[in-house]
Amino acid sequence: VATPVWLDDGTGNTVGLFRQCTSGGCINANQVTQGGLSIFGLLLLVFAIVANIAGIFMRGKPIILWIALALLYFSSMFVMSAYATWGVYSRDPTLYGFATFPGHTSMGYSYNLCVAAHYFIWTALTLLALGIGY
Repeated sequence: VATPVWLDDGTGNTVGLFRQCTSGGCINANQVTQGGLSIFGLLLLVFAIVANIAGIFMRGKPIILWIALALLYFSSMFVMSAYATWGVYSRDPTLYGFATFPGHTSMGYSYNLCVAAHYFIWTALTLLALGIGY
């Protein structure tokens, strides 16, 4: 979420969730939808981790692990929604105003990290589901 390169044109112009940087400097350009979805997804992930840790120490209460499972699921949905809506945003070059052709922009490493995070959340979700016997 905090990494600044969600979209890159290869010449130093980048767009992040909270800043847009060109050769003239950086300006605040909040991508409200994607920023909100990804931050909420990360908050749900933190709560899921806390619930998993609590579930480990409270063996007699399996409901906590079920709550962690639900939190991981919704976390993955919010993270996926963040990068899916970013994909729609990145297809329209008039929204971010680079002076390059649309074919010259590419997804930056921040977008790739978000996709990888979604994969690892689903991996954790699968392992937790197997662990609680679902």
